[in-house]
Amino acid sequence: MNIMFFLYLPLAAGILCLLVPRKLKYVQETIAVAGSLFFLFLALQAFTTADQTLHIPWFTIPPLDFSFDFRLYHFSKFLLIFLGLFTLLTSLYSASFFKGKKLSVLYFPFLLWTLGGAAGIVLADNFFVLLLGWEIVTLLLFFLIAMGQGKPAAMAAGKTFAILGFTDVALLFSVLALPLIYGTWKISALHITVGDPLSIVLFILMFVAAIAKAGAMPFHSWIPTVAESAPLPVVAFLPAALDKLLGIYLLARITLDVFVIRIGSAISILIMVIGAVTILGGVLIAVTQHDLKRLLSFHAISQVGYMVLGIGTGNPIGIAGGLFHMLNHAIYKSCLFFSVGAVEHRMGTTDVDKLGGLAKYMPFTFAACLIAALSISGIPPLNGFVSKWMIYQGLVEGGSLIYIIFLAVAMFGSALTLASFLKLLYGTFLGQPFRDNGMLKSKAHKEPSEVSWSMIFPMMVLALLCIAFGLFANLPINNYIGPVLGLKFGSALGTINIGTAFWNPTLATALLLLGLVIGMFFFAFTRIKRRETESLFIGGEKFMVQEERFLAGNFYEFLGKVKFIGTALREGNKGIFDVYNLSSDGGLLLVNILKKLHDGVLSTYLAWCIIGLGVLGFLLMVQ
Repeated sequence: MNIMFFLYLPLAAGILCLLVPRKLKYVQETIAVAGSLFFLFLALQAFTTADQTLHIPWFTIPPLDFSFDFRLYHFSKFLLIFLGLFTLLTSLYSASFFKGKKLSVLYFPFLLWTLGGAAGIVLADNFFVLLLGWEIVTLLLFFLIAMGQGKPAAMAAGKTFAILGFTDVALLFSVLALPLIYGTWKISALHITVGDPLSIVLFILMFVAAIAKAGAMPFHSWIPTVAESAPLPVVAFLPAALDKLLGIYLLARITLDVFVIRIGSAISILIMVIGAVTILGGVLIAVTQHDLKRLLSFHAISQVGYMVLGIGTGNPIGIAGGLFHMLNHAIYKSCLFFSVGAVEHRMGTTDVDKLGGLAKYMPFTFAACLIAALSISGIPPLNGFVSKWMIYQGLVEGGSLIYIIFLAVAMFGSALTLASFLKLLYGTFLGQPFRDNGMLKSKAHKEPSEVSWSMIFPMMVLALLCIAFGLFANLPINNYIGPVLGLKFGSALGTINIGTAFWNPTLATALLLLGLVIGMFFFAFTRIKRRETESLFIGGEKFMVQEERFLAGNFYEFLGKVKFIGTALREGNKGIFDVYNLSSDGGLLLVNILKKLHDGVLSTYLAWCIIGLGVLGFLLMVQ
């Protein structure tokens, strides 16, 4: 099999979509579905073939070798499968979601080209190729977000491009330094021990780019902004799935293949601190949200923390758990966004206070959302349970006090995750009927109904994967995750020994169950309650006692009264911790400069690219 098929196919399918007349929208949809389906078929076929490498020479300006190196091996093989799957499901879902809505003729071509850019990233065996794919995906993300409605979408696109553009510059600097210092861009040839100041700086620059793409703090704020304004299929496709896969993929590559980091070192602790802060900060803000899309976006941020924390442990169980959670998160979070999109499609709102009782009207959407919500909360036997279980055990294996603190943070995050998703399920599909929230007017109004099969099918496929990857977790762990680490894990439900890691399922299960109990407590504290109004006497007539139900929402008020947490939450909701909003008075003048430079106009962006290439060319000539 030719590796380049994974690049040529999305490119050709996207160009073919562009050639279709605007009136034949269904033909575009068919090409997008067929192209992504064929990509998935090729990826499944490649998974059973031998590893391959490909070198395409271009030109050399010593010490920079602008050649194209690709590598098809176990890590790229399994990621290609899921890149194709998410593109296929998003294409199917989009066909019905955008029915009757104005949609740019570029939507499906950009979707396919994003698939091609992502394939280039996971197949790249040198940082020059990886950087090209990385920038293509960032640029296409900008355009896809801007396809949302009105000025908010344009602002969200600009904010995303400013944050990711800033961190991509960090990646660019580190990539340019590699051949100057270590003589090569080839990823498989690099083996850098992190210890001296230069290696530390290079690692941090790459680390920043990876966590920004994945959405970890402090470079997270573009995700909730995008969730509010971008077309929902775009949110489910990129911030919820592909960007998480690509960001954590880069983090895994640099920590496992490129840099050698000693377990327990300052860098290792820094990685885990970022992970723990992301878990706690994301979930605390998530529980205060009333809009479903913002709630899911902050949980997407929080879940990245588990992946970073698992990789930061440095032991096999923790790293495998972090990588498995990367895959699991993409599955259940896309399913959740698809479910919320179905609700928005039928009800016209994602405000949980205006929803309720939709389970009987939208049973398939409810079932898919229920499974995905339980999975993200770590409920056994779903896939989220297994990956969190492994991360917990990786932290237990650390042994020292700092690992125990990180473990406590992870458990607390799981508890709050369960509490907020119980609220989501109750407030949206159960509880008070939507007609009592003013969604049905006095005039004739259609009852909501289930969405079309092309929207149901992607949700159900992802929900079934949540079940399958939980019940038969040993299959993805051994076939997808284990080969990345060069390990055989055996049964996912057994006790194993690998090096210094000892996986004790009894202890990990007890910790997870404790987190679930705490989560149930928080939900009970904030559950939907009944309130009885006083009887009214008007003109001697006694009116009937009215009983109304309302969302307590007292947990936010409770947290708001806590001295430090309450202040942080109030300021966090105002955006004080948003790196995009930091002013020069706050010491980040560069961000404000970049905000002005990235004005959302393509010609401006291209001009800066040309200027940057000119500066780079001058430096190379001087060198």
